[in-house]
Amino acid sequence: MISIGIITRGKYGHRLIDNIKDIFPSVTTTALPEHLPDFIEDPTAFLSTLLSSPTAALNPAVFGCDLVITYSLHPDITPEIVRQCGKHGAKAIIIPGGRARAGFDAQKAGAEYGIEVVVEEICCALTTGDNAIINEFASRFGHPKFEVKIDNGKITSARVVRSSPCGATNFIA
Repeated sequence: MISIGIITRGKYGHRLIDNIKDIFPSVTTTALPEHLPDFIEDPTAFLSTLLSSPTAALNPAVFGCDLVITYSLHPDITPEIVRQCGKHGAKAIIIPGGRARAGFDAQKAGAEYGIEVVVEEICCALTTGDNAIINEFASRFGHPKFEVKIDNGKITSARVVRSSPCGATNFIA
C-alpha cells in the first residue's frame, strides 16, 4: 500500500483527504499559507522559511511519501515542492490546477530526480499510465467510473468503481 502526502492551500485539497484515507490509510498532510505573494523570487528560500517557521504548520514528512498531491497552485513554489519531494524520496507527484499553476519547471524538476509528475486541470481527469504509484492511486481515484444497473429504461443502482478524489462521484451514485 502506498503512502500519500497531501499539500493543501486554503480550501483546496481538504475534501480529498477523508476520501483517500478510506482507501489508503497512510496519509500525511500539511498546509501552505492560503495567501502567497504573486511572485516568489527565491522559492527555495521561501519554502525553507516556511519549513523552519514555528508558526507554519508545514510538515516536511509529506515530501517523503510515495505519492504527493500538491494543491500549492503557484507557479513559483510548485517546482520547488517537486525538488523537495525528489530530495526526500517521493516517487510520484500529482499537481492539480493545470500547467499555469504548476509552473513551467515542475516537469523538469521531476525529471532531475526521476519522479513521475502528472499535471491535470482537475483530479477527476486522472487516468492510469506507465507509473506504478500513479496507477495504484488512479485505480481507485481519478476519472470516475460506475457500474450501473438499468431496468425498464431507469437506473436502479449505481456502484462507484473509481471515485473522484473530492468524493462527488459517491454523492452522484
